[in-house]
Amino acid sequence: MTKSADAQGEPSKIGRIFEATARAAGDKFLQALCDQLCVVLGVRFAWIGEFTGKGCRQLDPFSCSERGKPVTGVSFAREDTPCASLIDGGPWVFQGDLSERFPRDLFIRKHGIRSYVGIPLLSTEGGTLGVLTILHDEDLDELANVVRILEAFSARVSGELERLREHDKLIASEERFSTLLSNVRGMVYRCHNDRDWTMEFVTEGCFELTGYSPDELIMNQEASYGSLIHPDERDDVWEQVQKANASKSAYEVTYRIVLRDGSEKWVWEQGRAIQSPAGGFVLEGYIADITSQKLAEEALAESEERSSGVLKTAVDAIITMDEERRIESANPATEAMFGYSLEEMLGRNVKMLMPSPYREEHDGYVRNYVKTGERKIIGTGREVIAQRKDGSTFPIDLSVGEVRLARGRIFTGIIRDVTSRKLAENELRENEKRYRTLVAASTSTVWMTDPQGGFAAPQELWEAYTGQSWEGHRGNGWEEMIHPGDRERIGRSWAQALEKKSLYNVEGRVWCKSA
Repeated sequence: MTKSADAQGEPSKIGRIFEATARAAGDKFLQALCDQLCVVLGVRFAWIGEFTGKGCRQLDPFSCSERGKPVTGVSFAREDTPCASLIDGGPWVFQGDLSERFPRDLFIRKHGIRSYVGIPLLSTEGGTLGVLTILHDEDLDELANVVRILEAFSARVSGELERLREHDKLIASEERFSTLLSNVRGMVYRCHNDRDWTMEFVTEGCFELTGYSPDELIMNQEASYGSLIHPDERDDVWEQVQKANASKSAYEVTYRIVLRDGSEKWVWEQGRAIQSPAGGFVLEGYIADITSQKLAEEALAESEERSSGVLKTAVDAIITMDEERRIESANPATEAMFGYSLEEMLGRNVKMLMPSPYREEHDGYVRNYVKTGERKIIGTGREVIAQRKDGSTFPIDLSVGEVRLARGRIFTGIIRDVTSRKLAENELRENEKRYRTLVAASTSTVWMTDPQGGFAAPQELWEAYTGQSWEGHRGNGWEEMIHPGDRERIGRSWAQALEKKSLYNVEGRVWCKSA
């Protein structure tokens, strides 16, 4: 305090400062206090600094005044300044040539500061928020009075600083929350618990979801959200939400809404009743578009239904098994083919359906493929012998395929009973054997041709009768052995019989060996 400013007593000065700052609050109060300290105490600088940065190494003046006028843009490090002492308690008073004591403090050197009085500003938890300081370029009298005046306002300053810090945190939190909500697909809401679901608040996502802007939905300005719920599902949604409210639990509902353009969407909603500041309660929650998911689920269900229908009606046995060759599913044809019920097969190794040595071979093929990736039966078909529940065996065509799922690999086996085919093949071989025996014993000339008229195989009797070699009569060479006068007529009869798939009987002349 200079001598000219000391004419008034300490209480009078406190009163003047209090009266000048009583109507201000927040950052306006802090700046007004700094201005009044300069004017009433007659000092050059008064400022309120806030410790910031890691370890509170930086000191940023929140409000600063020079000779009663606001000053901005002042900031400096805490180290090697008088303010560093305030971290350990205070107040601290320095007077004299401060530039010698704090040679690295550029502010003191620049302004020729000789007097410093600082009061630490403490938080409600006891930590140091910052400092309340006056600085002067002359020596001050009655420094103890200056300290008491600063102390008289330090609690108010600390409270204002804490409130401003909390306000900044709140603003930052709201900005983060607002940014988060703006990036959320779907609609976040707060609404009344009425049949209209009257909206108090909705996010911008409501336009993409419903075709209505927030202003049009809030307080039912253009449409109520309740009117958007599909008429067939309004009562069900209401009942589910009320049931959750009665048990004080969250609700989760899936339903359809009708958009502004008349199209429909499937939505999933989750929310909860919360206490309202105005009394009673409101609902807060989130609504998301699940149309794509719902359509995919319906398509999957339809696909599974079709697949199930195919499996149930398939003539072939179809079995799925895991990497350990354990049966996971089998269709009705499998039960009919092998005589086992589905319950008897599930969980058992597929080798139960084969006799030795096929069961050991097949089990080893799959096991080896799982370990090494070497294919022997995977992706191919082969003929093996199967075994029924009663122990009887029968021939089958077996093809094994692989399907990779998220939970691992499964193998699909398709089994066809080829008993009838094998019997037919055996019968055909027997018929051919009997035919050849008959031909060999016959004194007549017999031959076979393909549909184009070419010999299907060497005809021994024809060779013996005509004297023509196999090379000579292969293909359609046999026609050359027919007499030219009969060739066209016999050829026409043969062609007509071939077209009608009927027998033909024709007489004609052929060249023979004796000729």
